[in-house]
Amino acid sequence: MKKLFLLTLALFTLSCSLINVEIATNTPSTATTAVSPAQPTTARATTAPATTAPTPRVCSAYMTFAINTHDTGHVTQSADTLKHAMDIFEKYGVRGDFYLTAPMVELYAKQRPDVIERLKNSKMTISYHVRPPHPLYSGFDSRLKNLDDKTLAATLRDYETYRLDPATGDLDKTQLNKPLVQDNGLWVRPSDFSVTRWTPAGGNNETFWWNMLTTPKAAEFNPTSYLKTKLSAWKGSRPPFVTALIHENNFVYSGAEAWTLIYFSDTQKTKALTPPFNLNAPDSSKLRSQTEQDLIWKAYDDLVGYAAKNVCVVTSEDIVAMATK
Repeated sequence: MKKLFLLTLALFTLSCSLINVEIATNTPSTATTAVSPAQPTTARATTAPATTAPTPRVCSAYMTFAINTHDTGHVTQSADTLKHAMDIFEKYGVRGDFYLTAPMVELYAKQRPDVIERLKNSKMTISYHVRPPHPLYSGFDSRLKNLDDKTLAATLRDYETYRLDPATGDLDKTQLNKPLVQDNGLWVRPSDFSVTRWTPAGGNNETFWWNMLTTPKAAEFNPTSYLKTKLSAWKGSRPPFVTALIHENNFVYSGAEAWTLIYFSDTQKTKALTPPFNLNAPDSSKLRSQTEQDLIWKAYDDLVGYAAKNVCVVTSEDIVAMATK
């Protein structure tokens, strides 16, 4: 029962869609009758998802461009990346799906409120996910173990309601905020295949396409070419659901994320650390050359442009509407 409950919540964090974000005030938390996925936050949903799915044309495929944000070590670059990505989506008249963590929303609000305003005033979809030390992240779930179902539900609701201290993993209940995640039902984002990483001919391991554009195998990792190949090979009885996932730091940095050594003993994340966490741990990410950054942005722009002309670009909000028609 507990494992199923946690799995359902974890899956929902991949697909819960929010339309708007505003910075919360010191108002008491409002409880809901259903348990939403847990995440402490200083932001909340203010508008319900759309109830009608887009039907611009007969769709040969449905494609979602998901951008996960989590680069707490480089807030300025993170905000600039989001704005650049929004520029691309708006240029081609499509919407991106931006997955925000509560700590990133808090940092944007303090350091880059312009990106919050841009998201609020755009047509993008704002979605939700978690990173350490949130207990839904693998290796940081000790606070959830051995809890009965009722206590587990209450604990996860607390993690949705209150701010999470990044240094201790404890909840800060001195400021009451309304929940970020609005309970609109549990949905899993479908994906028949992704344009994120793959194994080239003769290779053994899947590799992220953005790490290969300055190598001799760059042509094999052109994301638009890969999408065309996968679409032409699709034999299903319905249009496929395609996911193009990238993290905002991937455009600018390579290697492990800036926060990796705060919460893990090594850059491969083989062992989770225990609190208190050293927020001044070394940043193990590496700045990409300008040439490499430009190549990644060009490839991403081309991919969005091709998708806008040849498939139906949708977000998690649209998929929920499609599922409920």
